[in-house]
Amino acid sequence: RRGAGRVGGNAQLPADHLKYRLPFLKSLLRREPWRRKSVSEELRALGVSADDIVDELSNPTDWGLPGSYTDSNQPGAKREVRLVGKSGTEVVIEGEDESGNRFKCKGTLNGKSGMLTVDFGPKQGEGVAAKLLGQVVSYLPLSEAGHPGIVWQDGSSWEKV
Repeated sequence: RRGAGRVGGNAQLPADHLKYRLPFLKSLLRREPWRRKSVSEELRALGVSADDIVDELSNPTDWGLPGSYTDSNQPGAKREVRLVGKSGTEVVIEGEDESGNRFKCKGTLNGKSGMLTVDFGPKQGEGVAAKLLGQVVSYLPLSEAGHPGIVWQDGSSWEKV
């Protein structure tokens, strides 16, 4: 249904709905660039100025990245992702490989694009450089539950749990 769930015209919403709707829309504005036009229109319909929308886009975000993940290549293997440092862009990933060996990898998060760059060398073995790019997404396309996650350039994905 076209326009379902959109605010517009004479629609009357309870004040508490707006309290939750505005932050949600602002997060979508940053996390899902392909929806910027429709989300911006909805924000304007809710009374958000064009300047506020531009300010929102210029603020980096953590993209909901920190948390626990499962690896599509290693079912049951957990990955813990944290943001560290003052900038909020440094990433630490800890987990276990299929043999039970613990690893800790470091990387960076681009707060504007949601792109991750992680050096998985410590997981691969001593002296191995294995940088991998990943994109944080609001939902994994192949996830039955529609959970957020990370899609890696090698084709694997991590689902947030």
